[in-house]
Amino acid sequence: MKRITTIMIAALMAAVLSGCSLFDEKKTYVIASEMGAYKGAWEHYETCHFVKEKGGNEWFLIDYLVGLEFVNGYEYVIEGVLTTSEEQHEQGIEDAEDFITVEQVISKIAKTTELPDEFQNYIDKYKECVEKGSFVPSEWE
Repeated sequence: MKRITTIMIAALMAAVLSGCSLFDEKKTYVIASEMGAYKGAWEHYETCHFVKEKGGNEWFLIDYLVGLEFVNGYEYVIEGVLTTSEEQHEQGIEDAEDFITVEQVISKIAKTTELPDEFQNYIDKYKECVEKGSFVPSEWE
């Protein structure tokens, strides 16, 4: 019994130290077909993705899709684990961002995702950055 307890404590400590949680929940997400950009630190724009839980109605922004080579113009359905900046700050990571670790791509379909109007500014800013060849406005000459 003592050995099992020791093993469980060691596994829990390893998970905490690696930045993971034994309680991370794998979910199915829809990744919109377009990317956005928002004003980040250091006077430049950062890219973001529009995501919602499959079957849900609420879209939200994330910074990265770890383990997915995203292609604009395709909507993805994936299984993965969402890690939020709030969770990372609680673990002492100061420069934290929201990301999903993609464990499986369920589908990749060429289409234009219908997003709420509130995301149009993000989409427009991404297109502007791509058109101008930089995500740093001081380089837009």
